[in-house]
Amino acid sequence: MTGGGGRKGRRKIRRSAISPYTMRAAASLSRRAFAPSSRCRTLATLAGPGSGSGSGSEKAPTEKRKRFSYDEDLLKVFAANKKWMKRMTAEDADFFTKLGAPQTPDFMYIGCADSRVPANEIMGMGAGEVFVHRNVANLVVSTDLSMLSCLQYAVEVLKVKHIVVAGHHGCGGVQQAMKNESLGTIDAWLGNIRDIYRIHHAELDAIEDEDARFRRLVELNTVEQCLNLYKTGIVQAQRLKSWSDPEEPFAYPRIHALVFDPSVGELTKLNVDFRAKISRFQHIYDLHGVPDFENDGHGGAGAPSEKGEKDDFQHFMLRKDGSKE
Repeated sequence: MTGGGGRKGRRKIRRSAISPYTMRAAASLSRRAFAPSSRCRTLATLAGPGSGSGSGSEKAPTEKRKRFSYDEDLLKVFAANKKWMKRMTAEDADFFTKLGAPQTPDFMYIGCADSRVPANEIMGMGAGEVFVHRNVANLVVSTDLSMLSCLQYAVEVLKVKHIVVAGHHGCGGVQQAMKNESLGTIDAWLGNIRDIYRIHHAELDAIEDEDARFRRLVELNTVEQCLNLYKTGIVQAQRLKSWSDPEEPFAYPRIHALVFDPSVGELTKLNVDFRAKISRFQHIYDLHGVPDFENDGHGGAGAPSEKGEKDDFQHFMLRKDGSKE
């Protein structure tokens, strides 16, 4: 009896020792634990009245539902996807079977991220025929790991025969590079285009019409990005390797400078003598020690010789027949 009474006494002492502040804090924590979280309230708002537990009499304010209107836009994407699937299957019953097979494109496309320039469509090609890399203003930058990774995969794994660098008129990146204003982070990227303007400033500054100057810079930027491709060890090594293969008709990948005009839908090839441009700086950018054609002892750069075209046209920058790219 004494022991039991002692235990009851001790329990009373412990309860009485709890301060009013501690009791209020415990009650507050209890209410928080059983209250619906902000995530639950958000889900309830999305679900609308009448869903889940509760009376369903409360209606979420219209302005709150508008915050999640992107879900409705995404539903439109899914609906359009279903229509596309039906259309593709109607046109070709084996379309998705073919699409699910490993890709074997002959072309790599390096273009601008502009939404008006769909790579496959402007080239008249279907899915699986073009390996695509896009960025602002279709730049080939030697420190861009994303571009270099795509380039290496396209050249060494997919074995593409052609690389298209496609600029486009009306390019916002090129146009911004012509302005003397800062947009923040992208300034560093657009600095590559401003460098091209600096190199060709005499020609560009001589063009009085601003729109014509803009169009010309788009073309010059495209050509410079092609030259940047030639400078990479990835392209040089593959062209030299394919040159030595007697089964290959030309050294690849071949580089093509194209410009798309969204206002008329036309894709055109720029008339560029890459051989002439590259030969000026071959001694700087050649990474594989190919003999300089200017001093090849056979009549100069690419001149025919009695030893045959293998001696004269082995440079990684040229086709096997010595003609321009």
